[in-house]
Amino acid sequence: MYSAEISIKKSFAGRHVFLAGGTGFLGKVWLAMALERLEGIGRIYVLVRPGAQLSSQQRFENLINTSPVFKRLHERFGPQLSRHISQRVEVLEGDLAEPNLGLSQNTANRLQRNLDLAINCAGQVDFNPDIRKALASNVDTTMQLLRFLQRCDRASFLHVSTCYVAGNRQGRIDEVLNSNPLPLQQGFDPELELANARAASREISQSQDSAEVQEKLSAALEKLVERRPNNGNGDRSRFIKSYSRRWLREYLRREMIEEGKRRANRWGWQNTYTYSKGIAEALLSGQARDIRYTIVRPSIIESSFDYPFPGWNQGFNASAPLAYLLGTWFHLLPAKRDVPFDVVPVDMVCRALSVIGAALMLNRHAPVYHIGTSDRNRFTLGRACELTDLGHRRYLREKGKTTLERVLLSRWDAKLVDADHLFSTRNLRRAVVEMSDLIEDFPRLIRKRSVRLTHRLNKAEKQLREIQDLLEVYQPFIHDNFQIFCCRAIDSHPPLEPEFRFAPELIDWRKYWIEVHMPGLRRWVFPQFEGRSRELFHSDHPVSLTNGEELSPAVGNQKQRVLFARAEN
Repeated sequence: MYSAEISIKKSFAGRHVFLAGGTGFLGKVWLAMALERLEGIGRIYVLVRPGAQLSSQQRFENLINTSPVFKRLHERFGPQLSRHISQRVEVLEGDLAEPNLGLSQNTANRLQRNLDLAINCAGQVDFNPDIRKALASNVDTTMQLLRFLQRCDRASFLHVSTCYVAGNRQGRIDEVLNSNPLPLQQGFDPELELANARAASREISQSQDSAEVQEKLSAALEKLVERRPNNGNGDRSRFIKSYSRRWLREYLRREMIEEGKRRANRWGWQNTYTYSKGIAEALLSGQARDIRYTIVRPSIIESSFDYPFPGWNQGFNASAPLAYLLGTWFHLLPAKRDVPFDVVPVDMVCRALSVIGAALMLNRHAPVYHIGTSDRNRFTLGRACELTDLGHRRYLREKGKTTLERVLLSRWDAKLVDADHLFSTRNLRRAVVEMSDLIEDFPRLIRKRSVRLTHRLNKAEKQLREIQDLLEVYQPFIHDNFQIFCCRAIDSHPPLEPEFRFAPELIDWRKYWIEVHMPGLRRWVFPQFEGRSRELFHSDHPVSLTNGEELSPAVGNQKQRVLFARAEN
């Protein structure tokens, strides 16, 4: 393996890069960084699916003109940004899940002649989605892209996975591509498992017509119709038909989610996301031997360290839900203090992608890279909770909406407890349900006077159920597993340019968490948890790629508003 310095700028000069997932959290930051720092890059081909009302180019322009990630580019290039991007970016209308990526044959042929590198940041990032969506987004797309690249003249493949394909393995996790991808077992055949998972999904879909499911639907309908006033046969008939469709859709969604969980847990993965990523890696290692490729496994990707500015975030499935929860009256977190909490800023991951991409094009790459912090600058769950409390305390004391928030909630610190603590969410929910059942057994007169209490108990039970579901998703990462991800392979490629250096040792966790990450979550992520609109950037010189020239501010801003409204709908 080489240890000489690599000039990232020279390595990318004149090179043509295909980017999948360029509209996502990680992909956007890499794209902005490349457009700003890789001045000599050839073309960046960004694959974008068309929307219901927007073309792929319109979606991309809307992204450039409204996402704060691209604010630096607007400020640097001003009215020249349209030309700058047009000379470097080609938006491709297609779909990663389709053969030939949904591209026309002429476009596919052109790319296969010219591509030097493909970066795959795309995929489903929900922890426990419908298993069909997870397999389609994380497995099928990876294999379609692989098959496309295998027909290219010289393209290399950089596939972004996750450290947590390690599943429930414990201790130090090495940077290796295992012949057996299973976290805890032997005898795993990824192709057979994929076929079995699809067969199970088909069986679940067909079960909607079974007598058992129809009986459950009838019982639910009967219970609901009893509470609904009869406004005429036609109205009731329409209501029953509409409710039945909704009930069956929800039944199918729940069963598909549970099937994903069952299959993941059976093989030793924490959730459907890591299960699908594990299958993709296993298939890739077996079928990609005729091209140069590498697998990059980031840990938990979090708020930017300094690019495009400190604190940028839009990650809903990382630490944000837990951090938000700890800012409420909830304060008993089932977690272990010493568990490594391996978070890494998104811009440090993007620096690493550029370094690894350069090494891959130079044929100096390793098979696998971990991009995390637990091996080099360990951050623990206990420390994360302490700093989250301090971040909430500072905010609530200054900006709490009520006296109760400013005086009491600002001092209501989290406590780390075992999963079966007496006052765990599971036990509290059980107590609320039992109290509700008790009220049902009251005499009718007392029960009528208890309607308000019943309503409050039902609301509390719903909130506790949501918290319990959230904590169960996070339990492997904050309680069950002790994992340290070896992160040394990237040191073999020290970048000549300091702006591409991957240096997690520079992170001062107290400063980063309190002054960068928590304000970033509060500004960019928490509003969406609360149903508030996300903050947008509005450029004085909106980009148009039609002819590489900027629009006038008045016309451009009007176009932005129209496109954003369509995208939101």
